[in-house]
Amino acid sequence: MRKLLLLLVFALNATCIYAGQVTVRGTVKNQKDSVIVFNQNDFDAITRAHSYKRHEALINKDGSFEVTLPLARITEWVVHLDGDFELIHLAPDKNVTLLVDFKNQENTLSAIGENSEYVNFDTFLSKNLWNKYDRTYYQRIAKLSAPEFLKEQQERSQKQLALLTAYSKNHKVDKAYAQWLKIKCKYEP
Repeated sequence: MRKLLLLLVFALNATCIYAGQVTVRGTVKNQKDSVIVFNQNDFDAITRAHSYKRHEALINKDGSFEVTLPLARITEWVVHLDGDFELIHLAPDKNVTLLVDFKNQENTLSAIGENSEYVNFDTFLSKNLWNKYDRTYYQRIAKLSAPEFLKEQQERSQKQLALLTAYSKNHKVDKAYAQWLKIKCKYEP
């Protein structure tokens, strides 16, 4: 009976460990570094504690890499290479294949195959929205009153949702990811 109980506990632990992972494979072009870094860019909404977990993957001579990242829910990650970075979203059990080229300013990071919308929508959003927010924009909003700042954020969230709708017309978007994005836009300050 003890052996059966021990086996059951071991099996449950192994299931919990596996359930919260995503494998990221990819190819890097034009890199100087031999390592690509993934930082979890996440904070707890209640405690506001940040989680900057760092994971590295060696880049092989052919430019390929593979890393398994632990995560329990859809999470934002920062991909670092050669001093540059891009933001992406990843979800548990939604493995993704990346194409990374930070020298290509038009398309520095993209994904191919299944689950590519988690990365490609971020790239689409960056091209169509985030690039419009430069240093002067952030200097301007830093001087706004709280109600003005919240109004500005609400307008930006509405633009994000409109871009999600536009992107969804031509690309498959996972329902859970779309719902997560809608909630994030609704409650983001």
